[in-house]
Order: sequence, then C-alpha cells, then structure tokens
Amino acid sequence: MNKIIKDNLKKLVSSITGTATNGPKWMRKAAAFSLSSIDDRRQILTPHGKIIVHVGSPIERWRADTLLTKEPETTAWLERTIAPDSVIYDVGANIGLYALYAAHLFPKSVRAVCFEPEPINFARLNQNILANDFTEQFTAYPIGLGALSRLDRLPLSSLQGGSALHGPRMIEAGEAAHVVGINVWMLDEFCQQSTHLPNPTHLKIDVDGPEFDIVRGAASTLREPSLRHVLIEVTMDERTKVENLFQTAGFFAVSSGKKHDGMFNLIFQKNA
Repeated sequence: MNKIIKDNLKKLVSSITGTATNGPKWMRKAAAFSLSSIDDRRQILTPHGKIIVHVGSPIERWRADTLLTKEPETTAWLERTIAPDSVIYDVGANIGLYALYAAHLFPKSVRAVCFEPEPINFARLNQNILANDFTEQFTAYPIGLGALSRLDRLPLSSLQGGSALHGPRMIEAGEAAHVVGINVWMLDEFCQQSTHLPNPTHLKIDVDGPEFDIVRGAASTLREPSLRHVLIEVTMDERTKVENLFQTAGFFAVSSGKKHDGMFNLIFQKNA
C-alpha cells in the first residue's frame, strides 16, 4: 500500500477514535480492526545497526520510536553484559524489541528464547524475528510463566499489537477487551523438558504483575552456573521478596532503574 495512503488512513482512524487505547469498548474494537490492515515496516537506527520492525498500531509505533529512550537502563544493561555467546531468555517479550536489540550487539552469535502468551504480540514477535533474519538464533514460545504449571485465562487490555498491562486487573476494572486461554509453565519445568535449548546467560522479566510468581517457579534455573545476569521489573511492594529469592540463588543487586507507573527495574548479577 502506498505510504501516503497508509498515513492518511492512520490519521482518519485516529480522528475517529481519538486514541486507539482509550474510549468506549466499541471504539477500541473498531480501532483495532481498522489498524490491523495498516502495516508498515519501520527501521530503528541503533549504534549497532538497523532493527526492522512491523508496526500496525499506535502502540507498536510508540514502542519502535522509544526503544532507545523508554528504558535506558535496559539497553545499557544489554550493552554492558551481552557477549558473543550470550543466550537471553526474554519473559514477556511483547513484540521482541529488546531481544532484537541484544541480538544486534553480536548478530551472528547471540541467541534468544522469547516467551509471550498474548497471541497478537506473539504473531508480531515472530514477524519481527523473521524480518531481522534471526530465525536460526531465536525461538519463541506462546506461553506464560508462573509459580505452577497450569492452564489459565489471560484478560487482555487491548487487541492492538504491542499492547501490555494484561491480567486479572482488567476484569476487576471492567476493562478487558477480550480473554484468551493460555498455557503457563514453571520456568524450571520448561527448562527440564527443553533440553534442545541452550541454557540462559541472561534473564529479562517484564510481565506487568506476576514477576514474583515467575521467580518462584525458577528456583533451579536461577542456580544454573550459566545464568549470571538478570533484569526484572517489580513493584515496590515485591522488591524485598524478589531480592531475597535472588540472594538465595547467589545473585547480588547491581542497580535499580527509575520508577514509572509504580514499577521499576532491578538488575542482579552472579559472580562466575
């Protein structure tokens, strides 16, 4: 589709809905449906090369535009710790931007295992993996992680690609756009059954809620000698509990990022 036509369609949808993330539920559904057919490929220029991403919603566009500025501690952590043989497990990968950033640091050798249970984001994640020619180095799984392996339901905040903040609070607030069934695994159990995958050297967890449960289900994985670097987004209420679990596994806290929306990043490291 001609870029001018696409841009005009996007402006039209925006003018009708105001914003694709707010307003009455019927407006959000209409925006998601309208924007789903308007899909661009965007290049993100980084110091380490171009990252190609598909963008078909305002949220995806915002994520692409703010990759280098939204969470500077995350990109700095990757630049500081990723090595040619690194393997990053990205839990709550969304559309894959940070895993792609990590892979661009050493494009021929960094590997990634991505976990994303939200179906629209999972589809986009795979499109972005393919667009950057990382099919051989990335494996994506449409599952959630938690303290127990089970079947569960995931209320969605939006049907737009790139959306986040999914979870039970969407039901509690009466704002769920849709509810999907998902598989939830303990990371320990997943690793035990996925012997074909490389062991992680890096673990990134950003799931807007169940971070503590994920860490509880990863007690054995955290003790693996290969895993030395962790970045996890937590709430202030869970900070002490999370720190205790990592300290028990041999990690020490390196730093914490700037708090936003009641959440902030904690960075842990384990000595070799």
